[in-house]
Amino acid sequence: MGQFLHQLVHGLRLNRRMAPDHWIDGLNEVQIRERAHLSTDELVTALGAVGPARWSGGGAHRCPYATCRSRSAARSAGRR
Repeated sequence: MGQFLHQLVHGLRLNRRMAPDHWIDGLNEVQIRERAHLSTDELVTALGAVGPARWSGGGAHRCPYATCRSRSAARSAGRR
């Protein structure tokens, strides 16, 4: 929760200067700026370190990436 709050506060400040289409654009910009110095391998390692613990509960907190893969597979099979 602390990381989200940090990104939200700084993202909303950035929004005042950026004039974005949506409030989340500032939050995304904060994430990009804070991780710009990391290589792809470092980003994957960092996500791997927090991902399984965060999404292991299942149910309403299921990993969104799994859902995206399911929808993508359904679309390519002609289903929605």
